[in-house]
Amino acid sequence: MIGAGLALALLYFWLLGHWFARVVTFLAFGAGFVLLGLAIEHGKSAAAELACIVLGFVAGWFVASLPTYYWRHQFRQMLQPY
Repeated sequence: MIGAGLALALLYFWLLGHWFARVVTFLAFGAGFVLLGLAIEHGKSAAAELACIVLGFVAGWFVASLPTYYWRHQFRQMLQPY
């Protein structure tokens, strides 16, 4: 449990500090869902495989951008006049 928490913290700060990390995370989620779609459907439906591919890249986009979105929101809140 401690190792998983440390891994998530490391991933968070890596995503926050490097654009390359966001690209790698985006591609990793996309590739993971592509493989998941191929393993589940195994050629039964091209639409289901395409849905898995799109879902993977959309999920990767949001996961990779979470730290950036969070801190942009925090900075906007701090800079707003009362």
